[in-house]
Amino acid sequence: MRSLNNTGVTVPGGFRWFCEDSKQWVPSAGSFNNYIEFIHNCKKHCQANNIPIGLNWEQSIQAQLCATLDSDWCNDGGFPIPPLGGYGFNVAQVTEGTRMLAQKMISARARRIPIEESTARAAICIDCAMNQAPIGCSSCNASAMNAAANIVAEGFSTVHDARLRSCKVSGFSLKAKINVPLDILLETLTEAQKNTLPDKCWLK
Repeated sequence: MRSLNNTGVTVPGGFRWFCEDSKQWVPSAGSFNNYIEFIHNCKKHCQANNIPIGLNWEQSIQAQLCATLDSDWCNDGGFPIPPLGGYGFNVAQVTEGTRMLAQKMISARARRIPIEESTARAAICIDCAMNQAPIGCSSCNASAMNAAANIVAEGFSTVHDARLRSCKVSGFSLKAKINVPLDILLETLTEAQKNTLPDKCWLK
């Protein structure tokens, strides 16, 4: 099964998938420039149409993309190479992703994890190379992102919060991410993102 060489770059024509089960395109018109956003929308389409997501689901989407792409973009086996240094997310994307985490926790009626566990996670994140401010982040445009993070954290904070920014792999505010149950977080990640997680990441 052919797979993308690098999920951090946009393929010619952008990312688009024809779902054989629903006989619909995702997106219905145009295409996505961001692979992670693309896969999340493909997953939402399947969930909305009660289409099962199997073990090779993401790989089959890549195989469809690669059917018309040459070796500059795809290979005949193996796993997609993650972009060097993680994915780049801007403030709006981190804000949207963090709000999504909040909605998932509300839908699952989940509560934040114990403060001792979130503090231990934060201690790992502060020294991680993927702990970076979103692209274009400044004090004047981060209020919505911080508000979304506070919803997830339920008003709690750790001694490390001042050094937490956003995760360059998941695209979430770390102040929010450290408080979310593991099963909910893993559900939001694509296989390509999981392959990008640093060796010492607590998500592994």
